[in-house]
Amino acid sequence: MTTAASDITYHSRALNLRLDEIVHISDYALGDGSDDTQAFHDALALKKPVYIAPGHSYHIGELQLSDDAVLFSHLPATYYNAADMAGLGNRVAQLKALDGASTVLDLNGAKGVRLSGLTINGNAQTAHGISGSALTPHLQDISVFACDIGMGGYWGGAELISCSAGGNKTGLKDLIDAKVYGGFFNANSTGIYMGEGANDNTFIGVKNEWNSQDNYLFYRTSSNSIIGGVIDRAGRYGINLAESELIVSGLKMRRNGYKGGTSGHLHLKDARSVSIHNIITQHGVNDDGSTGLDSPEHAITFAGNSDRVTLIGNDLTGCTGTALINEQTVADYIQRDNQGVDARVSTGTEQAYKGRQFQSRATATVTTGATVSAIALRQAGSGSYSRAPRQLIVTGRNASTGGTLYGELAYVLSREGGPASMKFISQGIQGGNGDHAGTSASDTVQITLNCLTDDGSQLELSATNNRPGTLQLSFELI
Repeated sequence: MTTAASDITYHSRALNLRLDEIVHISDYALGDGSDDTQAFHDALALKKPVYIAPGHSYHIGELQLSDDAVLFSHLPATYYNAADMAGLGNRVAQLKALDGASTVLDLNGAKGVRLSGLTINGNAQTAHGISGSALTPHLQDISVFACDIGMGGYWGGAELISCSAGGNKTGLKDLIDAKVYGGFFNANSTGIYMGEGANDNTFIGVKNEWNSQDNYLFYRTSSNSIIGGVIDRAGRYGINLAESELIVSGLKMRRNGYKGGTSGHLHLKDARSVSIHNIITQHGVNDDGSTGLDSPEHAITFAGNSDRVTLIGNDLTGCTGTALINEQTVADYIQRDNQGVDARVSTGTEQAYKGRQFQSRATATVTTGATVSAIALRQAGSGSYSRAPRQLIVTGRNASTGGTLYGELAYVLSREGGPASMKFISQGIQGGNGDHAGTSASDTVQITLNCLTDDGSQLELSATNNRPGTLQLSFELI
């Protein structure tokens, strides 16, 4: 029995169409290297899905798509970088930018555009691949290569499924309220860049690797999430974030910073509301084990003045040096149950430092020979017939010489049915330049207990500077 052509359907994850509903671009465009832009306009004007058969390449420029336009093929290209496109031959449906064109497909102002199974060639990074602001575009199995910007343009409500970007200056840029499911972003300069206002996006199971600068770059964005996937071998940072919010969960990060210098798995500058859970970090060299830089040096580096950062349940051992740098500059910081670093919490009632519960912090500036009193520190009160070990950590800087001091004073807070009492059980630890903080008059900084409330919830200290130069002191009670 012969099946009528009108009864044959074309199936893909993006489309389910009967052949009699489809326009074949080969009926309009030559695909011989000449300008086929008008031919695509004519085909799309029929308001039907336009099918591009694999094995053809069409040269177009700045093709404006209207609402609900559909362009599709059925053999998407998956490749590692732009150089691999040479191996694809004519097996894919390729749209290549005309010389001098600013973009291949322009979605500006369009709603509901659907693109599937296409390969976009930006002509040696001279053109954008798919650009222009748009609402609810749906891209599936799209590959972009050799573009200035591969995909993006403040698309609202976009869905990207199993798309790839390689060999571009930027693979994917500027989405809003969008979801990116899977896909590969590799061998670009920057893999994925969300700029100011590119908010409320979710990246799920994406593999983002071997981009020469950053794999992910977030600048002045909010409410973005990276869930699952792999971030590997960025030239600089796996995730580079500035003045932004971000949620990261269930992610594998390995070998980032392969170019050396300032690099790492994550770089957080002036971060706000960043939450990182259940990530695994690793350091190492090239995929094949050949000679390469064993990177990165640090798992997470902080810069500027960050606020509200949470690290819980992560493996941060994947670095060659110190896991965390400058995290003490973060306000409202929670760091718990992470491999490779001690607990540290600077907010709430369960504060902790180096695995111990943090109580409070105070600062003072003391000139030569002077004493500053009423340095107030708060702590959990002591109930009747109880004892609590405490540690007072004193750090200081000589404003004149730049010299530093460090001291730890251990004591026991106790209450045997009456008012609380405190007893020092050890004195200062020597700093690198010979300065001390302790209870003796011979110490650089002499610490004296002035007052302890009956319930032990507050104590007041005095600090005397016994060395030349003004000291800037910090007191942390754990």
